[in-house]
Amino acid sequence: MMEYEQNRPFLTGQVIDGPGQEQPTEYDTRPMRRCFSRLGLAYVVYVVVSTLSQLAAVLLIEEPQGRLEWNLWMMTVTLSMYPLAFLLFYLILRTMPKARQIWKEPMTVGRYLGTFVVCMGITYIGNFIGQILMWFVGKVLGTPIYNDLDLLLDSMDPWLILIVVVIAAPIIEELIFRKMLLDRIAGYGQITSLFMSGLIFGLAHGNFYQFFYAFALGVIFAHVYLRTGKVIYTIGLHMLINFCGSFVTLYLVDIITRSEAIGILVAITELMVIFVLMGLAVFLLIYYRKEILLYSGPPKTSKKKWFLAVFINAGMILYLLLTTSIFLFM
Repeated sequence: MMEYEQNRPFLTGQVIDGPGQEQPTEYDTRPMRRCFSRLGLAYVVYVVVSTLSQLAAVLLIEEPQGRLEWNLWMMTVTLSMYPLAFLLFYLILRTMPKARQIWKEPMTVGRYLGTFVVCMGITYIGNFIGQILMWFVGKVLGTPIYNDLDLLLDSMDPWLILIVVVIAAPIIEELIFRKMLLDRIAGYGQITSLFMSGLIFGLAHGNFYQFFYAFALGVIFAHVYLRTGKVIYTIGLHMLINFCGSFVTLYLVDIITRSEAIGILVAITELMVIFVLMGLAVFLLIYYRKEILLYSGPPKTSKKKWFLAVFINAGMILYLLLTTSIFLFM
């Protein structure tokens, strides 16, 4: 269950905290609208500042010729997106009230591994959807659309991938898209929290290749954080997913391209593992479906009022317009 701070009036009446208390007569969505507007503005600032920071680094630091020097340059350019953007994001959200998290269930090793299996299976399912969509769009446009992330990873040395993709990105992203977000919207209900965590995280990736699995992972990571109250769990899962999606994938591709006979065997084995993981993910989600919903939050409002409060506000409209523009034109 989730408690609500006394200085955060979600309702026009008394906050319900147990049986026998007076039911509020009307749900006041104005605090909800203000909350999501401020969050949307914070994410707009984060995306814009992080992009401009990288652009400034590219313009100010000359690209070197040597391999080691190029990797150091790439690491500097990539990591330059975080410091100022993270600081401004934190300052915007610093004074926003938080919902007190009292659902702090410890996560066993078995449940953690099961969650990782679900994450891997869902990642492959989302990736297939993105690949099919981009293939279809490419056919319509008459030109293939490439995944910029794959091209970037192919150009980076393993140690650079480890620092940037496996370590730095999961830590920063889980703080921004899970902890700092969910600490401020958890009081509006779990469904709202899960959906918005997935949507905001998916849109922040800026392309359809990554959107679908990023959305699904955002939902799963949000559930883990709401259940445990510990962002370290989601950081660990995020690191494992990025490790498998970068190191393991590149290693398998290297094996497949070296020898035709061995490559065919590895490719068939990889496909079998992928389909097994997807099947296990679906099975586990269905089997444990009754444990997914932890709490309902404040009394329900109509879908129209919920939609208006969450999306029809200045901050979220700006964020949706910005990220949609990146999807379509970059």
